Amino acid sequence: MLAASQAGSTYKVFTLAAALQRKVPFAYNINFPSAQFVAKALGYPDTRPVHNDSPSEHGTFNLQTATVQSVNTYFVALLASPYFNSDLSGPVQLAQSLGMSAHTLTPDKATDIIKNQRGSFTLGQPQTSPLDMANAFATIAANGKMCQPSPTCRSPMRTEAAAAAGARLQTGTRSEDRDRREQHPQGRRKHRRR
Repeated sequence: MLAASQAGSTYKVFTLAAALQRKVPFAYNINFPSAQFVAKALGYPDTRPVHNDSPSEHGTFNLQTATVQSVNTYFVALLASPYFNSDLSGPVQLAQSLGMSAHTLTPDKATDIIKNQRGSFTLGQPQTSPLDMANAFATIAANGKMCQPSPTCRSPMRTEAAAAAGARLQTGTRSEDRDRREQHPQGRRKHRRR
């Protein structure tokens, strides 16, 4: 049995990639008057809305800024948007095809997430095998080519969508690193809870 833990925001990549597969533009805006969002169909009722990391994370976000800033409310709202209509089958099945099926998204678990519209999927709620997660990210980094531990590869997603997701993730990481260096030139980093 492989060790597993919740993977948190790393799961947003599956919603991002599924959105790009559906040709959601990076400029797709969603406005949030507060740092929380109610999505009853996705398991976030009035009494338990999804929250962002910080109360100051509200306003208008698009797919690009929400990815770079890892905005919880945006990714749940994107699943509730007309692009997905609260149907998680696209992100869940894409995650499986990217390599998350062996130990993490078994057929029974994937069916449960889709059938019960578990919006917490995009926030990394499932117990996750680090090996599966590494496999999925390696597939995106390889422009959508998934390689099993053998010389045979397949392409479970469009090359352009994989390349765009990988580039956007790199851009976010680089800009966050640059911002940290500019804010803390002595090398001391201000740790931010995610």
